[in-house]
Amino acid sequence: MKAAVQAINRWLGLDRAIFNVMLGRLWSFVAGPVTILLVGTLFTKEEQGYFYTFAGLLGLQVFLELGFSQGVIQFASHEYARLALNADGRLTGDAASRARLLALARLVVRWYGVLAVLLVLLVGPVGHWFLARAGGGPAWELPWWLLISLAAANLFTQGVWFLLEGCNQVAYVNGYRVASQVAGHVVTWLAILGRLGLWAAGLAVAANVLVSVTLLARHWRGFLREIWHAPPTPVGPVLREVWPFQWRMALSACSGFLIFNLFSPAVFHFRGAEEAGRMGMTWQVVFSISVLAGAWVSTKAPQFGMLISRREFAALDTLFRRVATQAVLICAVVSLAAWTVVVLIQGRLALGERFLDPLSFGLLLLAATVNQVTFAQAYFLRAHKQEPFMVLSVLNGLVTAGGVVLATPALGALGTCLAYTAVQILIVPFATRVFLRKRADWRRTAASATTSAASSDAGGA
Repeated sequence: MKAAVQAINRWLGLDRAIFNVMLGRLWSFVAGPVTILLVGTLFTKEEQGYFYTFAGLLGLQVFLELGFSQGVIQFASHEYARLALNADGRLTGDAASRARLLALARLVVRWYGVLAVLLVLLVGPVGHWFLARAGGGPAWELPWWLLISLAAANLFTQGVWFLLEGCNQVAYVNGYRVASQVAGHVVTWLAILGRLGLWAAGLAVAANVLVSVTLLARHWRGFLREIWHAPPTPVGPVLREVWPFQWRMALSACSGFLIFNLFSPAVFHFRGAEEAGRMGMTWQVVFSISVLAGAWVSTKAPQFGMLISRREFAALDTLFRRVATQAVLICAVVSLAAWTVVVLIQGRLALGERFLDPLSFGLLLLAATVNQVTFAQAYFLRAHKQEPFMVLSVLNGLVTAGGVVLATPALGALGTCLAYTAVQILIVPFATRVFLRKRADWRRTAASATTSAASSDAGGA
């Protein structure tokens, strides 16, 4: 029996980092229906629409963050390949790598401080204007501004977590995210049960901030001191190294809003709060499944970077093929199960009517499964500190947004789902072509560099 369990575990590729992500997704699958039940029974249909539109509008912060988190993880992982964190959170190892990592860390802390301020000054007014155009509805103004203010505080702390993730502390970081999810959900439930309405969104983020600050202060004080006491270094060299990757990631990340966060606001604008609420609730389930399956690849991003830094390409390819296959299969199986459950409750329970119809739900789940291929390829390529998917990401975002804007007025949420799914399927062959070409190009470059280095060593001898 034990041997069978170990064999299944090896096939699934479970480790502590993935286990923590699965724990978080398991919690979401338990907590999500509870939240959906409370929202569906204690919120009016209009409140439900505003609640999920708040989340969609908060996604505008991607235009400020600009995908910097991916750059932080990739560049930190390459430096951390020659370092280690001791018991009190201090960095040990190669002095040059340590200096570069701390220089990056100081830049990250400053950058996320600026982003937090900009979130309040820019996204706050934009969201206020968008919601005000709907006219009427529940009292949303003060809950919106509470949400934005606390989201800014939470954003400020995230830079340190991305640094830790790049330093291969993936298991701990995912454990923090589980704790944050649990706290956020519990506070959301208490707020809804207390009839606080839309205030629940902001209070949940307050719980996230409390968990983040508490865990950083208790367990990573030494790491924070390292950053604080690191000698001031010019940001120019760090920016020159990061910028070629970062500006491409920025465009890709901005496209991500059009691909993943536009749906509820678009349906809200064209079809009203009630249909936007069904779109938001359905998308919450789809997004949870996508993140669960994607954990098989995303948790390995630091390992990808470390293997590339050490030029262990055979091990890199083996790891990539295994986790990519696992991600697609997990997404397909869980999607089928979720679709079956929702179809069974529709027409039988009032809660079922708060979801989109089976066809729309099925289209979104199909897109989520197909996307696992592109997600895996993107993590692999970005681990090389490059972003060759930039053009595809921008085209994906623009075409998806265009399709949503054209289809939603006539077909409603079904049009949104049709446009999104069609584009995600069409993008896969183009992404695969870029993936194969860039992988081959980089391997030839690495082999050439190795040969040149060997020749130089032989000549010197």
